[in-house]
This record gives sequence, structure tokens and C-alpha cells, in this order.
Amino acid sequence: MKPVYYYNCEEKILSSHVNLIRLNGRNARNATFIPTKFGYPGIRTPVTNTLLLTPNSKLDLNTMAPVRFWPEKRAGQLRLADAIPQAHSYLKGAFEHYNNFYHPVISVTAGLDSRLTLSFTKGINKLTLFTYYRNDNEDTDRLDRTFAEAFSSISDNEVNIIELEKMNEVPLEFSEIQQENTTYDHIKRLAWVYYELYRSKKDVLHIRSNISETGRNFWKSKKFPVISGKDLARIYLYGDKEYQAKYVFDVIDRFEEFDTITGLTGCRHLVDVKSLFYWEFRMASWHSAVVAESDPAFDTVSVYNSRKILETMLSVDAQIRSQGLILRNIIFREWPELANHDINGKPFWPGSIQPVRHQPKASFWKKLFFRT
Repeated sequence: MKPVYYYNCEEKILSSHVNLIRLNGRNARNATFIPTKFGYPGIRTPVTNTLLLTPNSKLDLNTMAPVRFWPEKRAGQLRLADAIPQAHSYLKGAFEHYNNFYHPVISVTAGLDSRLTLSFTKGINKLTLFTYYRNDNEDTDRLDRTFAEAFSSISDNEVNIIELEKMNEVPLEFSEIQQENTTYDHIKRLAWVYYELYRSKKDVLHIRSNISETGRNFWKSKKFPVISGKDLARIYLYGDKEYQAKYVFDVIDRFEEFDTITGLTGCRHLVDVKSLFYWEFRMASWHSAVVAESDPAFDTVSVYNSRKILETMLSVDAQIRSQGLILRNIIFREWPELANHDINGKPFWPGSIQPVRHQPKASFWKKLFFRT
């Protein structure tokens, strides 16, 4: 959930915040500005001579060089019926740990990730739930608000709808701290609201609903093969926007360096390489920056933040991943009523899909009886 940045010039520095390296490294200065899109392009950062350590790699502290440790072998293939209970066990175990040892603050949206987390709250009273709202035309805010109101009724737990337009102005001192803490502007005003609402709660832990996109074929629309850093740059730049040639070449250079250092495309025969790129780039670069923004208010986790969970989600066919069928079936098993509500304005079950029949494991004695 938090990044590691490393610097190897006149001395070795590791930091969770890139600007701390800028303040301490003699050759660490603000780098030349480059436009960003869901993460700083490549493995470099806004600070010179400072790199991002990507997930699934470890740093050799003698050489200060990253070494990939996953994946080592081809990902296993699971049938949907087998992947569902396996992922279910891991995900529910994560949530139960957070709920048993901390005071969870849970974000509510109309999306699939959030619905999965919420499905584990059935029967739990006095939950701390929230969603934020700017206006009906901003992203999915209208849908989020509608589902938050519905979930309040279903669960008998109030969802605090944070209307940002009505919130107090952010103090200058807090804004200055945010400028040092973060490299990305998500919704900085929201971080102050979090700080006012939740900083005084004991053992508070924010449960976000991100990361599952790694196992849901997020970049399925990018149909081209990914075999080089240039293809990683194509994913990053893909869209209807026209870019200046110099920027395109800069981004290509940065992702070719990214691929050389991480060896990401060399894993394409072991795991879905686009999903691996989403995990190792977008989650490491963009998502960690979003989390850093709210860090003064609370620590943040996700029930999906486990290699075993992501391995399980990546082990099923691409179409199953694209439809999010592992998560939909877990939600249906945990709290069937939540499947009656659309996911971001679309039916919970895509097309003619039906839930996979749940087959509880037979007891030891029942197995013995039938085997006999």
C-alpha cells in the first residue's frame, strides 16, 4: 500500500516518500516536469536519481539493484468453481482480521470491489461507513451516493455522505504538508475531511476497495501483444488524446528502462502480462500516491492486498476475470441481497450469467462413509 523509493549516489537512501529523498540526497533535486497519467511514467520519479521499487521485487542493499522474485513458474489454472472458495477464504480472512483487531472505516461505492468488502459486514452493527460526493456529473459520484443510501437501508448502518462542497477550507499548514507528502493530486481537500473525522478514533483502519482490478483483466481493451517496454508505453498512452511527439518518445524511453530494470515483459509466458503491469506499475505508482494523500488521517489497507489472493484471481480464464465472476459469486454467497443492486449502473450479473452453485466441503466422516 506504500511505495519504496531508493537512491544510490553519494549515499544509499530508502524512503516511503520521494520528497524525503529530495531533502536528504545531495544529488536529489526536482526532476524536469513530465505530464503524468495514473502514475509517473516508467520507474523514475519526480526527483532525480531516485527510482521506484516495484512489487514482486526485492532490493539488494549491497548493489542497490532490484531483483525479481515472482513469478518463478507458470501460474496455475483453476476452474471457476475451485477458485471461488479459495479466494473467498483468503478475502474473508483478511476482513475478519481487520475487524477483530482494528476499528475499520469502510468506503462505500457502487463498484464491484467495494461491494465485495461490504458483503463481509453482514450482521455487524455500528459500522463506520462513508462515501464522498462532489456532484452528479463527477465520475461515479451519483451512482455511489445512490448505492450508499440503499446500503444504509439494507444494513441498518448509516453511511456518512461527505459532500465536499459543504466542507471547511483546508488550513494552509495542512496543505503545505500535503505538498511534501504527495506527488499526485487526487482529492487533497478530502484528506483534510478524513483528518477531521477520523484522526481521533482509536485503532482506526481505512479499508479501501482497490487492487482487485489486477485480477479482473483491467486492460482487456488493449488487444495488442505486450512484448517490450514500447508496448508498456502504448498501454500508458492509450486513449483518444493526441500527444506531442517528444512526450511520446520520452514515455517510450521511460518504459523501456522500466522493462529493463524490472524484467516485466519477460514474465509474459508465466502470467497475464497486462495484469502484472497493472499490479506493478499502476498500483505501485498511482495507487500508492492516492493512499499517501490520506495518510495523515489513517492507515489504509485493502482486502485484496495479498499475493495469494491475486494469484488465485489470475489463475482463471481471461473472460472469467473480465466479468469479475469470482467476486460476484463471493458477494452472492455472503449477502445475496447485495446482488440485487447494479454495479456502477450495470446489472450485477452480466448477460445470462448465473451464480455458481455452492458445494460445501463434505465432512471427514461423510467422505469416509462414501469412500467405504
